[in-house]
Order: sequence, then structure tokens, then C-alpha cells
Amino acid sequence: MNNITYRACKKLAEQENMTEKQKDELLSSMDLFVLSKRISQDEYKELCTLIETQAKA
Repeated sequence: MNNITYRACKKLAEQENMTEKQKDELLSSMDLFVLSKRISQDEYKELCTLIETQAKA
């Protein structure tokens, strides 16, 4: 879908040195976005994977 909400979340998820609080806030926002259909399930899964990958880096 690649909408503006997805792109904004992706930009935030790609941040280096994200704190646990920032990660939790982004995940909470993404939960709301997927429930309100602002992002798709596939976009949600992709963003979660990206956040997890960034956390390990």
C-alpha cells in the first residue's frame, strides 16, 4: 500500500539507537494504525520485523 502512515512508521523504525520507550510507543501506535486500517497487516508485520532487526543491531 505504501501510504504516508506506513512511510512515517518506517522512517521511525529505521532509527538507530531507538530506546525501549520509543520502541514501545511506536509499536503501540502501529497497533492502533493496523486496527483502524491505516496500515495493512503485511505492512505491520514488515515494520515489526524492521524494529526487531534494528534492536539487535
